[in-house]
Amino acid sequence: MGGRSGRGDSSAIAALLAKLKIGLVNCLAPPSQYPSLLLGNNMEDTSQDMKRFIHIVAAERNGGIAYKNDMPWPRIRTDRKVMFQLIKSTKDPNKQNAAVMGRLTYESVKRPLPGCFNIVLTSRPSSEFPKVDLVCPSLKSVVEEVNSPSLSSRIENIIILGGAEVYREALSSPLTDKVYFTDVMGEFPSDTFWPGLDDSFKLIDDPDEKVPKGVIEENGVKYQFFVYQKMKKS
Repeated sequence: MGGRSGRGDSSAIAALLAKLKIGLVNCLAPPSQYPSLLLGNNMEDTSQDMKRFIHIVAAERNGGIAYKNDMPWPRIRTDRKVMFQLIKSTKDPNKQNAAVMGRLTYESVKRPLPGCFNIVLTSRPSSEFPKVDLVCPSLKSVVEEVNSPSLSSRIENIIILGGAEVYREALSSPLTDKVYFTDVMGEFPSDTFWPGLDDSFKLIDDPDEKVPKGVIEENGVKYQFFVYQKMKKS
């Protein structure tokens, strides 16, 4: 999962902010080069009942989130435990969250995630993914399906789990609500990068206390959890 910030001194805070905005410098191309990204800004957000996007992401110092379709850093068990808790957590006990993954992310996980409604985002035929609940060709189709009469009563939120292009498109959508970010404190070889956050996101205290506070060290890796809220445009 994801998080970092609040290390006590101004230089550490500056480093965190630079990391969170890495996408603005290195990753985000002009919108004209990513026409599909405009979808996010065009998604209709006319109903309070529309399912919201909750992002769960972990990134190292340079924004890396994956290497050769695996995690760039050694296994950190608490991060994985928190991720599964967030995926399963709903206010309505009769509902599940929908976990959305791109094809490569799903292949890295190797099987459907327990306790949620699994959706793979791919243009490949659904017959290639017999164990998942739903296969969709676009994020727009995910929103349409999850808000349809057949699924709306069963799904609470849409959990965005990557990869990079799925994060990128979902972050541009008005449906994005929160980002649970694990800041992995170190540099690790990476070939896939998180686009980062712009100034429409605000660091907040975890309202539901779902993530641990402070720096954690496991398996030689230091990391910390943070929660960001996407602010509504006035």
